[in-house]
Amino acid sequence: MQLDSIKTGAPPALGHAALAMEEGFFMEAAALYESVIEHQLLRYYNSLNNSDVRFSSLSALAGKLNGILNSRDLSEPEAALKDMIFDLELWCRDRVAARHALAEVEEEKRWKKALKAQKKQAKQARKFYKKIRALLEKIEQEEVSDQSGNEA
Repeated sequence: MQLDSIKTGAPPALGHAALAMEEGFFMEAAALYESVIEHQLLRYYNSLNNSDVRFSSLSALAGKLNGILNSRDLSEPEAALKDMIFDLELWCRDRVAARHALAEVEEEKRWKKALKAQKKQAKQARKFYKKIRALLEKIEQEEVSDQSGNEA
Protein backbone atom coordinates (compact mmCIF):
# COMPACT_ATOMS: atom_id res chain seq x y z
CA MET A 1 0.00 0.00 0.00
CA GLN A 2 1.31 3.42 -0.92
CA LEU A 3 1.01 6.07 1.74
CA ASP A 4 -1.80 8.25 0.34
CA SER A 5 -0.96 11.00 2.82
CA ILE A 6 2.16 11.80 0.82
CA LYS A 7 0.03 12.64 -2.23
CA THR A 8 -2.70 14.54 -0.38
CA GLY A 9 -0.55 16.59 1.97
CA ALA A 10 -2.16 14.93 5.01
CA PRO A 11 0.10 14.12 7.96
CA PRO A 12 2.22 11.05 7.15
CA ALA A 13 0.93 9.47 10.38
CA LEU A 14 -2.44 8.98 8.67
CA GLY A 15 -0.92 6.92 5.90
CA HIS A 16 0.96 4.85 8.44
CA ALA A 17 -2.24 4.41 10.49
CA ALA A 18 -4.08 3.15 7.42
CA LEU A 19 -1.23 0.77 6.65
CA ALA A 20 -1.19 -0.45 10.27
CA MET A 21 -4.94 -1.14 10.06
CA GLU A 22 -4.49 -3.02 6.81
CA GLU A 23 -1.68 -5.14 8.28
CA GLY A 24 -3.58 -5.88 11.53
CA PHE A 25 -1.51 -3.64 13.82
CA PHE A 26 -4.55 -2.10 15.49
CA MET A 27 -2.86 -0.74 18.60
CA GLU A 28 -0.39 1.12 16.43
CA ALA A 29 -3.16 2.46 14.21
CA ALA A 30 -5.16 3.67 17.22
CA ALA A 31 -2.07 5.31 18.70
CA LEU A 32 -1.31 7.13 15.45
CA TYR A 33 -4.88 8.36 15.05
CA GLU A 34 -4.89 9.42 18.69
CA SER A 35 -1.70 11.43 18.15
CA VAL A 36 -3.09 13.19 15.08
CA ILE A 37 -6.37 13.97 16.90
CA GLU A 38 -4.42 15.33 19.86
CA HIS A 39 -2.30 17.48 17.57
CA GLN A 40 -5.37 18.94 15.86
CA LEU A 41 -7.19 19.64 19.11
CA LEU A 42 -4.05 21.12 20.64
CA ARG A 43 -3.73 23.56 17.75
CA TYR A 44 -7.37 24.54 18.25
CA TYR A 45 -6.91 24.90 22.02
CA ASN A 46 -3.83 27.07 21.54
CA SER A 47 -5.62 29.24 18.98
CA LEU A 48 -8.46 29.85 21.45
CA ASN A 49 -6.00 30.82 24.19
CA ASN A 50 -3.34 32.46 22.05
CA SER A 51 -0.90 30.08 23.74
CA ASP A 52 1.57 27.32 23.02
CA VAL A 53 0.99 24.70 25.70
CA ARG A 54 1.21 20.91 25.77
CA PHE A 55 -0.71 18.31 27.75
CA SER A 56 0.33 14.97 29.15
CA SER A 57 -2.47 13.12 27.36
CA LEU A 58 -5.39 13.46 25.02
CA SER A 59 -7.69 13.04 28.02
CA ALA A 60 -6.09 15.99 29.82
CA LEU A 61 -6.34 18.15 26.70
CA ALA A 62 -9.98 17.13 26.15
CA GLY A 63 -10.85 18.10 29.73
CA LYS A 64 -9.26 21.55 29.40
CA LEU A 65 -10.80 22.14 25.99
CA ASN A 66 -14.20 21.15 27.34
CA GLY A 67 -13.77 23.72 30.11
CA ILE A 68 -13.10 26.47 27.58
CA LEU A 69 -16.02 25.46 25.38
CA ASN A 70 -18.32 25.43 28.43
CA SER A 71 -17.49 29.08 29.06
CA ARG A 72 -18.31 30.32 25.54
CA ASP A 73 -21.30 30.89 23.34
CA LEU A 74 -20.85 28.10 20.83
CA SER A 75 -21.47 28.00 17.12
CA GLU A 76 -23.10 24.86 15.73
CA PRO A 77 -19.78 23.17 14.83
CA GLU A 78 -18.28 24.14 18.20
CA ALA A 79 -21.25 22.59 20.01
CA ALA A 80 -20.84 19.44 17.91
CA LEU A 81 -17.11 19.43 18.73
CA LYS A 82 -17.90 19.74 22.44
CA ASP A 83 -20.19 16.69 22.21
CA MET A 84 -17.51 14.85 20.25
CA ILE A 85 -14.92 15.64 22.92
CA PHE A 86 -17.14 14.04 25.56
CA ASP A 87 -17.31 10.89 23.42
CA LEU A 88 -13.56 11.10 22.83
CA GLU A 89 -12.90 11.15 26.58
CA LEU A 90 -14.96 7.97 26.94
CA TRP A 91 -13.02 6.42 24.06
CA CYS A 92 -9.72 7.28 25.78
CA ARG A 93 -10.86 5.52 28.94
CA ASP A 94 -12.01 2.47 26.96
CA ARG A 95 -8.76 2.43 24.98
CA VAL A 96 -6.70 2.23 28.15
CA ALA A 97 -8.87 -0.63 29.42
CA ALA A 98 -8.61 -2.49 26.11
CA ARG A 99 -4.84 -2.03 26.05
CA HIS A 100 -4.46 -3.37 29.59
CA ALA A 101 -6.74 -6.30 28.77
CA LEU A 102 -4.10 -7.53 26.31
CA ALA A 103 -1.58 -7.92 29.11
CA GLU A 104 -3.98 -10.10 31.07
CA VAL A 105 -4.67 -12.58 28.27
CA GLU A 106 -3.56 -16.12 29.06
CA GLU A 107 -5.36 -18.12 26.36
CA GLU A 108 -5.27 -17.85 22.57
CA LYS A 109 -9.08 -17.70 22.42
CA ARG A 110 -9.08 -14.62 24.65
CA TRP A 111 -6.24 -13.08 22.67
CA LYS A 112 -8.39 -13.05 19.55
CA LYS A 113 -11.19 -11.38 21.49
CA ALA A 114 -8.76 -8.79 22.84
CA LEU A 115 -7.50 -8.11 19.31
CA LYS A 116 -11.07 -7.54 18.15
CA ALA A 117 -11.36 -4.89 20.86
CA GLN A 118 -8.17 -3.26 19.55
CA LYS A 119 -9.55 -3.29 16.01
CA LYS A 120 -12.73 -1.63 17.25
CA GLN A 121 -10.65 1.02 19.04
CA ALA A 122 -8.67 1.74 15.88
CA LYS A 123 -11.82 2.05 13.75
CA GLN A 124 -13.37 4.39 16.29
CA ALA A 125 -10.20 6.48 16.33
CA ARG A 126 -10.34 6.79 12.54
CA LYS A 127 -13.96 7.96 12.76
CA PHE A 128 -13.11 10.47 15.48
CA TYR A 129 -10.26 11.82 13.39
CA LYS A 130 -12.48 12.34 10.34
CA LYS A 131 -15.31 13.95 12.31
CA ILE A 132 -13.04 16.20 14.35
CA ARG A 133 -11.11 17.30 11.27
CA ALA A 134 -14.38 18.21 9.51
CA LEU A 135 -15.67 20.14 12.54
CA LEU A 136 -12.41 22.06 12.96
CA GLU A 137 -12.50 22.95 9.26
CA LYS A 138 -16.06 24.31 9.68
CA ILE A 139 -15.02 26.31 12.74
CA GLU A 140 -12.07 27.75 10.85
CA GLN A 141 -14.28 28.64 7.87
CA GLU A 142 -16.71 30.43 10.21
CA GLU A 143 -13.86 32.39 11.77
CA VAL A 144 -12.53 33.43 8.37
CA SER A 145 -16.06 34.39 7.29
CA ASP A 146 -16.59 36.41 10.49
CA GLN A 147 -13.27 38.18 10.02
CA SER A 148 -14.16 39.01 6.41
CA GLY A 149 -17.54 40.36 7.51
CA ASN A 150 -15.93 42.52 10.20
CA GLU A 151 -13.51 44.05 7.71
CA ALA A 152 -16.28 45.15 5.33
